[in-house]
Formats: sequence, C-alpha cells, structure tokens
Amino acid sequence: MKKIPVSALIYDLDGTLIDSRRDLCAAVNAMLSHFGLAPKTEKELITYIGMGITNLILKALDGDETLYAEGYEVILSYYHQHLTDHTTLYDGVNKVLEHFNHKKQFVLTNKLDKESKMIAKHLGIAHYFRDIIGDRGDNHLKPDPSNLINLLNEHHIVPREAVMIGDSAIDIETGSQANIMTVFIKNRIGAIGSIQPDIIIEHFKDLQDYFI
Repeated sequence: MKKIPVSALIYDLDGTLIDSRRDLCAAVNAMLSHFGLAPKTEKELITYIGMGITNLILKALDGDETLYAEGYEVILSYYHQHLTDHTTLYDGVNKVLEHFNHKKQFVLTNKLDKESKMIAKHLGIAHYFRDIIGDRGDNHLKPDPSNLINLLNEHHIVPREAVMIGDSAIDIETGSQANIMTVFIKNRIGAIGSIQPDIIIEHFKDLQDYFI
C-alpha cells in the first residue's frame, strides 16, 4: 500500500481518542437523579453523544427546556469531579500520536473546550497537540466546518495535506465540507452516515498504514 503524505492530522475526541462512555453516562444519570427522573441506559445515552452538551442534556431530558439551565449546572458540576474515573485511551492511541509527533496534530471536538483540555492532560496526551478546540460557547460546532477551516488557515495547512479522523458521520461531514480527507473508525460510538469517508479503518493503529 502506498502511503499518503500528510502534514496535519485532526482528531475527534469522544469515541476516537478516548472511551468516555461510562463517565458521560454517569454524569447524565446524576442529572436525571437530581430531578427525580429515572436513569437511562448507556445504550440509549450514547446515541445522544457527539452534538455537544446542549443536545446531550435536552435529549436526556426528553426535550424539556425548562430544566435545561439547572441541568447544565448539575451535569457540569458532576462531570468536573469525575472526568476520568473510567475514561481511557483507546488501544494504540499513544503509539500513533507518538508516531505522528513530527506532524501537526489537533483535536476538534463538540465536547466542552475546558473539559476536553483537562481530559487530554489527565490522560497524558495533551502535549501531542498544537491545539485542542472544543465548544467554547461562541464557536460553531461540527458538522459546521468553520472551526476546521479556521484551523487550517491559522496553521497554514493546505487542505490536501490534512485529514479528519473520527468515529461518526458528523466528523466525516465536517471534513468533507472543508475539502480534506476523512477517516472513519468502525465500531465506536458513532455511525457512518450517508457521506462516504475516504478511508475506513478497524483500529486506531491502522492510521500508520495509510499516512506518512
């Protein structure tokens, strides 16, 4: 296989670099318990992950916007104290990030910005990234490609030399709209969607087989 030269790799976070399902679901169920509501299963809750905290909270509350503000405070307070109780890196992540350490590497996630940076630091991978860009409250979330395009421009990255790597249709759509290559990782949190990625891989370590 002829490897593809790239200068930048942009990764999603939840479901791509980290398995955060247990901690996210625990935070949501802590919020539901606060309101006296029945807990939801992990199978159901993981379908809400990927579109940001607002979507996560509202889905968990079955769309009850009257509880949103209080629910936001409750879930954030809980999550801050349990960011990495059970959250781990997927197999091969450290090895791959080290392998591509001479490249420009980034995280682009819909997860809250501060929490994303804290988790990356807790798990010992923050130093691999030129930037970790999450939900800062005033920026666009994926699949809007604005943050990705701004990242490419700010770091003088030619689109044909960049690749977006994720586990969901959101990531593939974001990369496609920014006219960069896309890689979909199978069997994680998300689903592939209608836009076909350029590359589909089974394991994170497979990235080393495709790019140079």
